[in-house]
Amino acid sequence: MNYSSAPKKRTEDQSRSVLKAKQLLVLGIGIMTVMATKAEAQVGEDFLSRTGPTPPYRSPQPNRYNLKWGELTGRLTGSVVAEFNDNINLSQNNQVADISIGPELGFGFLYPISDRNVLQLDIGVGYRWYLNSPDVSTITVSPRSSSRLDYYLYFEEGRVNLHDIFYVQVSPVDIAALGPGAAGGVNLSKFQRFVNTAGISSDWRPAKQWVFYAGYDYTLDRSLNSSFRSLDRDDHTFSSGVNYIANSRLTVGAYSAFTYSTYMQNVQNDGWNFSIGPRISYQLSKFVSLEASAGWTTSDYFDNGTIADQSNFSSFTYQGGIKHTINKRTTHALRGGRSLGLGYGSNFTDTYNLQYSLNWLASQGISIYSTLAYEHIDVSNNGESAARYLFNVGTGFRLSRRWTLGANYTLSMKDSQLAGNDYIQNRITLDLTRQF
Repeated sequence: MNYSSAPKKRTEDQSRSVLKAKQLLVLGIGIMTVMATKAEAQVGEDFLSRTGPTPPYRSPQPNRYNLKWGELTGRLTGSVVAEFNDNINLSQNNQVADISIGPELGFGFLYPISDRNVLQLDIGVGYRWYLNSPDVSTITVSPRSSSRLDYYLYFEEGRVNLHDIFYVQVSPVDIAALGPGAAGGVNLSKFQRFVNTAGISSDWRPAKQWVFYAGYDYTLDRSLNSSFRSLDRDDHTFSSGVNYIANSRLTVGAYSAFTYSTYMQNVQNDGWNFSIGPRISYQLSKFVSLEASAGWTTSDYFDNGTIADQSNFSSFTYQGGIKHTINKRTTHALRGGRSLGLGYGSNFTDTYNLQYSLNWLASQGISIYSTLAYEHIDVSNNGESAARYLFNVGTGFRLSRRWTLGANYTLSMKDSQLAGNDYIQNRITLDLTRQF
C-alpha cells in the first residue's frame, strides 16, 4: 500500500518508518505462519514458503487488467487447457494414464477502496474432460484462483489490518502424507479443496526501531467434492511477536503462535499447535538476502477421531533460505527446513525439505521458471518414512498483445518404505489463453 498518503501530521521520516514497519510485519507474519500453521494453509509469496510441486500463485500485475468501469479495473480471459498425466490416480501398481482437455474462463478485478486499500479478486473455472476415464471428468477451479482483501485503519504509532484470502488446492501431491496406500482406494484424481482465511492483525511502533504485532485468523478448509471430507476443518490461530530493526540491513525478532483445529467429521483428531522462537533477516548485499527462523513446536491431539493415532509432537522446527538476484531478469533461491504438516489418517507429518528455484525472464515475451525439491517425511500413526522428489519446469510465450501460450512439465515421485505407497507421476500441460 502507499504510505506516502498518510496523515499530514506525519513527517517524511515517520512515513518511511511506517513503510518499513509494514514490510517487517508482513515478513514476520509470513515466517510465523510457516512455523505455526499446517503446511497446506501456507500460501502466497513468502520467501520461506514450504516446498511444493508447482510454483506458488503470483498476484496479477495491474497491467493485466485492461477493462475499465470507473474506479473498477477488470480482466476477462478464455483458455483451452490440455494435459497428459501418466498416473492420474497416484497409484503404484495400477497407474491410469489419460489426456484431459477443456475450456477455462478467468475473470478478475482490482478496486481501490481508498488510497491505502485495494480489493483484488481472481477466479478461473472450467470443465475438464478425460478421454479414457470419463467418470473423473469434472468442473475445475484453477489453482491460479485467488483473492485478497486488505483494509487498514490507522491510529497514532500503529494500524489495524482486516484481511481475507482464499485459494484452491487442486493437487493431492501437495499433501505429503497422501499416496495410493494412505488413500485407501479413494480416487486421488478428484482431489480439490477450498481454503479461506479471514482475520485481524495490528502492529504498534512505539519507537523507531521496535515493532510489536498481534493477530487472529480463522481458516476454513473444505473439500469441493465428496472425497476427502475427513480433512474438512476449522483453524483458529492467535499470533504475536516483536521485531527489532538493528540497522538498514539487519532485523531480529521473536514470534509465537497458537492454532486450535477442529474437524467436521469424527475421523481425524482435533488438536492444538503452539510454536515460539527467534527469527532474523539480513540483507547481505543489494542482491543477496538471508532469512532464518527457529522455534520450539508442540502439538497435542485429543484422540476423538477414529484414526486411533495417539501421537503428539514436541521438537524444534526451523526454516532458512538465501535469495540471490543475478540481474534484473534472473533470480534464484535456496530454502530448507523442518516443518509440521497435515496428516491423512494420522495426526501429523514431520517434514524436512530442501528446495531450489530459478526464475528467468528470457525476453519481454518469454519467461522460464523451474523448481527442484527434496522432502523426507515421517508420518505419525502408521510409521511411514518416505522420500519425495519434486521437479517442475515451465515457460510462457506471449504470442501477441492478447494471446499467450504456456507449457509446463511436472515430475512427482514418492519412495516409501510402506508397501503400496510409492508413486511416480509425470504431467505435461499446455494452455492457450486469450485476454479480452
